[in-house]
Amino acid sequence: MLALSLNWAAVAASGPKSVGCGISYYTMTGEYRHWSKDRNAFHSASVSFDFDGLFNNEVLFPGVSTSYAYDFCFDRSLRNGGSLAFYTGPGVTTGWVKDRNTQFGIMFGLKLDLGVEYRTPRSPLSIGAKINPTIGMHIHRKDRNIQMGSYLNGLISGMIPEGLTRQRKGTGKLRSSPTAQRHPTTSCFFVSPEATGMTLTEYDITERKVHSVPATIS
Repeated sequence: MLALSLNWAAVAASGPKSVGCGISYYTMTGEYRHWSKDRNAFHSASVSFDFDGLFNNEVLFPGVSTSYAYDFCFDRSLRNGGSLAFYTGPGVTTGWVKDRNTQFGIMFGLKLDLGVEYRTPRSPLSIGAKINPTIGMHIHRKDRNIQMGSYLNGLISGMIPEGLTRQRKGTGKLRSSPTAQRHPTTSCFFVSPEATGMTLTEYDITERKVHSVPATIS
C-alpha cells in the first residue's frame, strides 16, 4: 500500500490528466485518468452505473460501483499526426449492484482492462473502446439468509465492449524559448496547431513575415 501510494503521488505530481465517459449495453461510466510523465502508464478511477434489470422493471434504480486500475500503455504514432494507443492493466472494483437472478448486494473483485484509443492530432478529444472482465464475489440476501456467490455479471457484461470518449487536459502553459531572437517591433503570437504545443508561430507586423519560435512547457 505504501509503494502504491508513493507511485500514485509521483504520477499525480507530474503527468497530464484526462476525463471521459463510456457506455455499453449494461453500464454507463465516468472516468478520470492521471498519466505518468512519459505517458507509458496511467492511473484510472471510475464510477459506473449498472442498468441490469432496470429496463425490464426488475429493479427501480441502477446499481453503483467504483473501480481503480493501473494500466500500461503502448502508443503508436500514425501518419496523419494522431496516435493509436493500446493499454492493459489490473484493477480492483467494488459496489452495490444486482447480479443475474439475484437481488442487490455487495460486489467486490479483481478486473483486467484491455483497451484501444485513438487520439486526434489537432483536438484534445479521443475515442476508443475497452473490455474489463471481472472476477469477483457477490453477497446478497435471499429468503432471509445471507448468500455469497460468484459475480457472474462481472464476466458477462465485462466482456461487452464499452465505447469511450475523453478529453485531454494540458500540463502547463507555453512560453517562448529565452534563446529565441526577437524583433524589436510589435509582434503577434499564437499557438501553431500543427505543433500541438511544441512551438509558437510569430507574425512580425513590421516585416510581414512568419517565424517559428521554439517553445517549452512550464
